[in-house]
Amino acid sequence: MHMRSALRASTALAIVAAQSAAQPAVPTPPALTQLPPNAAVAARLRDGSTIYGRIERQDADSLVIVGSAGRMAIAVSNVRDVRGAGVAHQTSRGTTEYWYPNANDTRLFFGPTGRTLKKGEGYFADHDIFLWSASAGLSDRVQLGAGSFIIPNPEFWYVLPKVAIIQRETFNLAAGALYGGVGGTTGGIGYLVATWGGADRSLTAGVGQGISGAKVSGEPVAMLGGEARVSRRIALVTENYVGAGSNDALLMYGMRFLGEKISVDLALMNSARNGAFPGIPYVDFVIKW
Repeated sequence: MHMRSALRASTALAIVAAQSAAQPAVPTPPALTQLPPNAAVAARLRDGSTIYGRIERQDADSLVIVGSAGRMAIAVSNVRDVRGAGVAHQTSRGTTEYWYPNANDTRLFFGPTGRTLKKGEGYFADHDIFLWSASAGLSDRVQLGAGSFIIPNPEFWYVLPKVAIIQRETFNLAAGALYGGVGGTTGGIGYLVATWGGADRSLTAGVGQGISGAKVSGEPVAMLGGEARVSRRIALVTENYVGAGSNDALLMYGMRFLGEKISVDLALMNSARNGAFPGIPYVDFVIKW
């Protein structure tokens, strides 16, 4: 009897030890230790939900966040990662609303800003239903993209390399290109673009030069645009082009509906001289990862 009891006890201990070994400890998210007290954060949980607020207290086992839903204590083992939540805004009701970071600060509608994707980040975009593009950050300074028709056509393609030259909190400068082919003809535009301001409010200006094959072609083109986030989910965006020596300009203006990972742009395109108000509709959606 004693041997049977000892055998059952040792078997139970072995099962418990095996179960413990099969459940690796969940480390504290690295970003957790990089955020100061009272920082506005977005805590992504392992069930897929996100909690916004400010850090009131943290230790090795738990994280206490105070947000619009009140004070919440969260086990660190349930936290996938913790990131800065952007800016805290006071609402008309006197409560605090935390805006998640702008996931589209590297682009206007189609044109680039002076910012680049961080290493490992990327997005897929659909432009006016017919075109797609995708870009990914190869490093914090270099991103590479490509695109074509939604229905694959080997005769039409383009690539979108971009390299950061200056990276600061309120000023970013980058160089890049849009280069592609139609049939046996290749060409595109090389550009230099600068962005002033933060992720939610910025002004972007750029200059580009046409390329035909491997040669410089045509007149330079200037671009002026910007973005102004007016609420947690809505931003106003404009993107405009004019060629050197031209007495006309292409105007684009509209709204961006923001989500944490998905955004939708609704805009109008028009000619400054010969267009008919309000313009030709333009729509795109972007999925960020």
